[in-house]
Amino acid sequence: MQIPDLSPKQADMWQTRVSSHSGKAIGVGIGCILGMFPLLFFTDDDEKKKGQTEAQEKTQPPPSPTESSKN
Repeated sequence: MQIPDLSPKQADMWQTRVSSHSGKAIGVGIGCILGMFPLLFFTDDDEKKKGQTEAQEKTQPPPSPTESSKN
């Protein structure tokens, strides 16, 4: 896109500044949303680890009593 040829008076108008800043803010917002889009396809590793530890706990026998736990 080409930068429009504005006179200094036009570039200093409040409407020009509001439009410019609004466009920049909207662009950053859209960019952030597009940047976060791939996160929808990541799986949660914590859930996998939690499931694996629960499966291991079910297969392991309970710990045997020790000298300190007999008291």
